[in-house]
Amino acid sequence: MPAIPLPGVTGRIEQRSHMKVYRVEEMDGDSVVTSHTINANTPWVAAETATGSEVTDLRGHEQRWIRVTNEADGVVNRYAFK
Repeated sequence: MPAIPLPGVTGRIEQRSHMKVYRVEEMDGDSVVTSHTINANTPWVAAETATGSEVTDLRGHEQRWIRVTNEADGVVNRYAFK
């Protein structure tokens, strides 16, 4: 028996974007050196996209580091350059 098309149903699975907006700031101590607004799925990816470098969440007391803030909820993540 052939499938009967239903109104408004295309048969495609719609992919929903879970990208969030992050403010990525490259820091020198407590001073902002550069700031970018990045759309990404995770803060980690936002940090790497904005800086063009690999990062690690194992931040110690580096002078140069990355602060990533989720624009929607204000959650802050801190990363170091690898």
